[in-house]
Amino acid sequence: MRSFALIYLREIKVRLRDWRFWLGFLLLPLIGGLSLLLPRLLERPPKPLQVYVIGDSNLAQIRVAEMAFVPVSAASPDSLKEHLGPNQALIVAGKAGKAFQIFSTEDLSLTQEEALRRLLHQVKTLEKARTLGLSTQALAELQEPPEVHFYVLGKSTESRKGLVMLLSSLTSSLLYILIMMTGYSILLSTLEEKTNRLVEYLLIYVKPGQLLTAKVLAMLSLTMLQLAGWAGMGLLALTQVPESLLSTLTGMLRGVPWLEIGFFVLAGVVLYTFLYAAAGATSESVTELSGLAQALQWPLLLGFFALLTLSSDPAHPLLRFLSHFPLTAPLAMPIRLIAGSVSLVEESLSLLLLLLTAAGGGYFAARVYRAALLLYGQKLSWKALWQLLQA
Repeated sequence: MRSFALIYLREIKVRLRDWRFWLGFLLLPLIGGLSLLLPRLLERPPKPLQVYVIGDSNLAQIRVAEMAFVPVSAASPDSLKEHLGPNQALIVAGKAGKAFQIFSTEDLSLTQEEALRRLLHQVKTLEKARTLGLSTQALAELQEPPEVHFYVLGKSTESRKGLVMLLSSLTSSLLYILIMMTGYSILLSTLEEKTNRLVEYLLIYVKPGQLLTAKVLAMLSLTMLQLAGWAGMGLLALTQVPESLLSTLTGMLRGVPWLEIGFFVLAGVVLYTFLYAAAGATSESVTELSGLAQALQWPLLLGFFALLTLSSDPAHPLLRFLSHFPLTAPLAMPIRLIAGSVSLVEESLSLLLLLLTAAGGGYFAARVYRAALLLYGQKLSWKALWQLLQA
């Protein structure tokens, strides 16, 4: 048991001292941060928003660079809605200016929404103060902003659908990177120990199966560390999201079954860690990878590109198949779970198949470790690998 623990701790220490681990750990948040920052840096100043006003002529007195208010008298809101164009909006003021309805043919930017809220609040506060001759104390009681409702005509569910698609794409990309990084880490670790013949010394103290288990547990621990770090960075990024969008995002994130997704992620990482460990044992060097190592790339790669295409249609038959096929289920099932289109029976069946495949992968990897780890000078073919497994 002591030797097993030493192998486990050694594997973690070696990975933590490897620059490739920290590059993979920091590269994804760095790319995500740049993808959010660059559009802001390259964004051109928006054209002034033309705002038509019904029911409150005082709004026409507002003069700001980013907006132009145009009062419209004796007009039907429905007729104006039909003639709204890009970069135009319609404000319909309620009785006594207590509520406003704002219509547009496309989503207003967060800056425009915040500016409208602020301007409407200021105008109505000053108007009431002048009319009533209120004191400073009474004026302070009027600081609560008016109720403002934004409507995007003909797009009642488009915003949420877009957020779900974005979250699905980000999740599939994250899981693909995570599984590939973990798999290649154990493959390279096995190859390095085999190439410099360190494995001969390690097998003096532990059996091949124990060596494999220690390496898989170490990789799984480091994967959990990566996930925790990425989750913390994600929560930190949420603090930079505008408040008007933050409530929508947090509401959607709370509805995602993260526990079930976690089961699929961990089972998928374990499965591919076993398989890539076996691939490393059957390879001779990084440039001479075995057929097993090359074959493992295709299910994940093809599944990843298929999922990016199908993320907008969670009920697609191909996506349903990929969510049950064990080699792609760790990527596909989380997308369907985010969309909320999976029954308990489907989810249980997919997880059961994945767990059984992971157990089979562990048995297969242990047999390969025992048979191929000390073979040098040859890249095993499928036929030779099969013969070793039969021995």
